[in-house]
Amino acid sequence: MDVPPSRCEQRMLEKLESRAARGLRRAIWPTYNHVDPQGAHTDSSSQAFLNAAASNSSAARVDFASNDYLGVSTSCLQLHERCANRYAEFVRAFRPRATDERGEPAGCRLGAMNGSTGSRVLTGNSWHHEALELRSAVFHDAPCALLFNSGYDANLALLSCVPASAIVYDESVHASMHDGIRLSRASITRSFKHNCVDDLRAALRELRSEHACKDIVVVIESLYSMSGDVAPLKRILAAVNEHDADLVVDEAHAVGIYGDHGQGLCFERRVQTHPRLLARVVTFGKAFGAQGAAVVPRSHLVREYLLNYARPLVFSTSLAVPLVICLLETYEFMASSEASQRRARLSVLSDYFDMHARSMKHVAWGPSGSGSPIKSAFMPGNDYCVRAAMFLRAGGYLVYAIRAPTVPEGSERIRVVLHATNTVAEIDGLLRALDEFVQHSARPGLPATASDVLNPRSKL
Repeated sequence: MDVPPSRCEQRMLEKLESRAARGLRRAIWPTYNHVDPQGAHTDSSSQAFLNAAASNSSAARVDFASNDYLGVSTSCLQLHERCANRYAEFVRAFRPRATDERGEPAGCRLGAMNGSTGSRVLTGNSWHHEALELRSAVFHDAPCALLFNSGYDANLALLSCVPASAIVYDESVHASMHDGIRLSRASITRSFKHNCVDDLRAALRELRSEHACKDIVVVIESLYSMSGDVAPLKRILAAVNEHDADLVVDEAHAVGIYGDHGQGLCFERRVQTHPRLLARVVTFGKAFGAQGAAVVPRSHLVREYLLNYARPLVFSTSLAVPLVICLLETYEFMASSEASQRRARLSVLSDYFDMHARSMKHVAWGPSGSGSPIKSAFMPGNDYCVRAAMFLRAGGYLVYAIRAPTVPEGSERIRVVLHATNTVAEIDGLLRALDEFVQHSARPGLPATASDVLNPRSKL
């Protein structure tokens, strides 16, 4: 017998239906090619166009969507074998050699084999966790590091407990940083225009002069996940230094790609030891091809503070041992010649993409640069953007529509992510398909350039 929904469930249903009516309802992409979770209502002519594209589609999809920038997760067999072998060695060492009074294997003193059994501050620590933190600190040129279960956890933990009277953040920072700021102890929070150092300076001056804020933390990303542009790190640090503030940098999308061995943009710009750089957040779920994150702080004092006040760390089971072992091997891989070759190839593909994309007359592209693997093709309007993504996926290219409110209304976009494993032919095919869709679906009011989308005075 069906149970009628409770009041809470009815409210959930109403909110889901409201989101669906606006074309914003999310779903998990299925493992079979039957349903498109980003599907949108389309008129008959557009549907015929999409059906024609679908008739030529292939079961295989070219990945232009995942954050596996170097292909570490999907196409690095030797690394995967090293991870498996190292874990097998650990299991063999773990195997108990004695029995208890009941004749069963006695407990082992080496630690847990699978799950970590608890929080880091309780039973969830191991020498593998400590070794990974040491490796991370040395790799990123920092005095120490502290592991977290994800980049989201790390940002939420750091920003929710940082002892600041005011937090100033770039308007384009990740949702995890927004959530951390909402939970923070800061009495005042302010955003500044994306990558605009003058606007940052104005915000800092106001907080100092009008609000007498003493402890100010500025929050940015080094490589922005939705636009693909990089932060002017040296200029931002100069502004932060002028106003006696501190800086937190999320390097989620930069580690593995930038720096001599993938240490990140702060390292590449040689600001990793700047006295105003309070902490960096490095994550392992993108170019590292795994999962987890670390806060790389300026000092041991910051690490000690987080151990005591970062609730997502204190009250969460720590990373599982097999994953930690894998990450130790991945750090070794990042310093290898193979990883350097993959980074170099990714940079070449990025330049090739930019050169050919900019020649397209009917598409406005975002301000990607500095070898960034993230590209944005503006498709204003949620429905229009979703139809573009559907058409490209029907042609065999896996991309996603980034819709409002994830990005500001009017700046909806197709997010294209390049990988070291992509080919020139695949890039050419994607750009041809995108140009075909835009020319077929052209409508009045489409932006001519990226500035038409990003300019706040635009009607879009």
